[in-house]
Amino acid sequence: MPLDPTMQMVLHQLNSLPQVPTDRLTPDTFRNQPHPAEPAVDLALVRDIELPLTGRTLRARLYVPDEAGDTPQPTIVYYHGGGFVYGDLDLFNWVCSTLSKESTCAVISVEYRLAPEHKFPEPVDDAYEALAYIVAHADELGVDTTRIAVAGDSAGGNLAAVTCLIAKERGGPQIAYQLLLYPVTGVTENDPSVIENGTGYFLTADLIRWFGEQYQRSDADQHNPHFAPLESDDLSGLPPAFVATAGYDPLRDCGISYANAMRKAGVAVESKNFEDLIHGFANFGAWVPRAKEALTECAHHVRNALVKQASV
Repeated sequence: MPLDPTMQMVLHQLNSLPQVPTDRLTPDTFRNQPHPAEPAVDLALVRDIELPLTGRTLRARLYVPDEAGDTPQPTIVYYHGGGFVYGDLDLFNWVCSTLSKESTCAVISVEYRLAPEHKFPEPVDDAYEALAYIVAHADELGVDTTRIAVAGDSAGGNLAAVTCLIAKERGGPQIAYQLLLYPVTGVTENDPSVIENGTGYFLTADLIRWFGEQYQRSDADQHNPHFAPLESDDLSGLPPAFVATAGYDPLRDCGISYANAMRKAGVAVESKNFEDLIHGFANFGAWVPRAKEALTECAHHVRNALVKQASV
């Protein structure tokens, strides 16, 4: 399927910007490059909060779509993308507020620590411990602990998937659903999607390699399931999932492979490859109607799992 025409126009603009070769790229220069960001859509509540964890405090942002009063809300704990190197609450404001509105769930966006200052497994520790804190303080945050999903895109999709693995290993917290948007699950340079889409489609094969070098401590990390969930030898017992991939994304195949591996292990998995979109499409939804449509479809899967089924 051809690339969506509006997405193609945005991609052309991105490709026309000056590109720094990865052999001269540093985390600071990458973070200072322009990245798409939009303000939150209108919701009943958008509030910054803090998550005091052992030895550090993480910033987070709470999104509530409707006036809830004292009623605990189905809640999505969200981990943003950015190759583990960049990203913050503001950059994913539109994504998280749209996800909240369209899913009719509260969203808590977690700003985890970034590589290379904080290499694997520190972002993983942040993701899991943030979830545990949210569950432990559910009453003050208005969270319904029986209806918690984890979600994330790209690197954040990795953290969401790994958080599910750790929660299973440690016997909690209980996660009702996982939404994985074009997740990093164990990509290799030989994946057909990397070969097909490794240049010219926003995320490149060179950038994937560079991100990995910033995040990992050594090559041995690539075989750790908490680094690459596809390395897990037991995916049984994980929460139901929706896995979204994109046709023009180098990470397409590793996302599809993870969905298939979970299915094989008996996990209830729905998935869709949005064939006419690129990696990071959720962040382009404010400008690309097709991307917003795709994010809305993803949000409705969470709504069906946490809201509609609970009302039956």
